[in-house]
Amino acid sequence: MHNEVKLCNRWRFDEVQIEDMSLLDYVAVIPSKHATYVPHTAGRYSVKRFRKAQCPIVERLTNSLMMHKRNNGKKLMAVRIIKHAMEIIHLLTDQNPIQVIVDAIINSGGLREDATRIGSVGVVRRQVIDISPLRHVNQAIYLLTTGAHESAFRNIKTIAKCLADELINAAKGSSNRDPNFYEIFKNMHVKKVDDQFFDNNSQMIVDLMEERVTVASQPVEGSMDLQPIDYDPFYLETIGGQKKQRVYDIGSKGVAFCSGNCASSSSITIAVMETNERIAVMETEMKEKDQHITLLKDEMQQMKEVNNEMKEMKNAIQQQMTNMQSQLAALMRQMGHRVPAEHPPAGQPTTDPPANDEEDDLGLDD
Repeated sequence: MHNEVKLCNRWRFDEVQIEDMSLLDYVAVIPSKHATYVPHTAGRYSVKRFRKAQCPIVERLTNSLMMHKRNNGKKLMAVRIIKHAMEIIHLLTDQNPIQVIVDAIINSGGLREDATRIGSVGVVRRQVIDISPLRHVNQAIYLLTTGAHESAFRNIKTIAKCLADELINAAKGSSNRDPNFYEIFKNMHVKKVDDQFFDNNSQMIVDLMEERVTVASQPVEGSMDLQPIDYDPFYLETIGGQKKQRVYDIGSKGVAFCSGNCASSSSITIAVMETNERIAVMETEMKEKDQHITLLKDEMQQMKEVNNEMKEMKNAIQQQMTNMQSQLAALMRQMGHRVPAEHPPAGQPTTDPPANDEEDDLGLDD
């Protein structure tokens, strides 16, 4: 239809499908109610409780990008980030970005049940409860935007590219990598209530890690790009390495790491040897390519010299032909023959006297 409302004047709402029936009323993508040209309706969705469920889902994602601190209130910047992220999603997946966002929210809401404390001060027990659909959507939006912010920090990738990666991976129900030791440590040693560390030792480890990562990620001389960081070696160095065949402070991952990647020094030695062999092979190939390039340059230089010689020979032959024509014309004059009229070479005057037509007519020639 000519009057159909499309997001960013490109993406249609009527193509979006919500697979989870429990979220039909909380993921606002109905074309007749929530179709907008831009994710900026200026609606007063926070005035009344639960009214934010009526806010278009793309605008809710846009609003979540404005948290926290230095991003507060920058709605136009958030709209621009969402627009760029949707373009990237379409280029990478060839799908409707609104559908990818909806699928990502469905898959990223976390657990469907939780535990709460029930009872008075004296008798307290924990009771399993279900998570409401609105809480599921809120948690999904928060996790997606927070992951995009953290992945874009100290990274040459833009926030739009990071957000697009988060949405695509969440829509697929998978991630590109496993969490590193530092991320596991922060997740295990930070209180969920106030985001504070459990003790001073945890805070000190995080501070040391931040200092080392900051120094190691500085760009090299002559380049503006930040260096990629492997967090695991920095974390092992910060906590003092392995102790009793395990890495402490990261739970069961510590035992799995030592039993798999660090089971014995022989496996490390073999891996180092294989890496050195690969490096040696790559260096040999680079030297061969350099020699080939040098040979090609020499051949090009020789071809240029031959071309110059051919040009000089051509000029010399033309000069000889001009001289021979001049000599032939002079010889023919000496023998009494009339030389056909030719254009003299440039810069040479004509030497033939003008013909006397009248004497020829009267027969006065000697």
